[in-house]
Amino acid sequence: MELNERKAFDTILGEMFAAIDKPLGEVKTEAFWKGLQRLSILDMARIRDELLVTLEATEPPKTFAVSDIWALKRKLRARAPAPITPAVNGMSGEAALDAFIARLTANDKPERAAEFAGLVRRSVRNSEDRRRKDPEQWAKDVRVAKLDRIIATEAPDSPIYARALCEWREVRGLHVGDKEWVQAGR
Repeated sequence: MELNERKAFDTILGEMFAAIDKPLGEVKTEAFWKGLQRLSILDMARIRDELLVTLEATEPPKTFAVSDIWALKRKLRARAPAPITPAVNGMSGEAALDAFIARLTANDKPERAAEFAGLVRRSVRNSEDRRRKDPEQWAKDVRVAKLDRIIATEAPDSPIYARALCEWREVRGLHVGDKEWVQAGR
């Protein structure tokens, strides 16, 4: 992480400690800052999100150290999602899609699950058609959608937000000056 990302780091770390209901003082914050220098601010945000998801099903840890954050990082890397391909875990693309839909709709009413399954299948079919017709435009659209999500969910004073906004403008063909890129940490 870079020095200009310190405020975002402090916010994310504070959210993590608030979630596990532990006090966080200046000395502890400084120790975490030094121990996590090689981590990107995007990874730190992903780790916070993973911790919050984990806490839905488990009790908060009795202790929380720098090593716990690195362990969460390894856990995130270990379970990167596999793309749906013609043969995922021995299943065809359609079978993998069916398994994905079944997992998403496991607790829904049957009529809602069927409606949702139809919408997902139509969405996947449309996306695949667009990808086949123009792979470059499809990749650009996917990138813009990802940047839209980041811009919509991150705080406007976050360096993640600033970087995503600069990339979004660049992808859209809008001028992004050197000053804006410097402020975004590039």
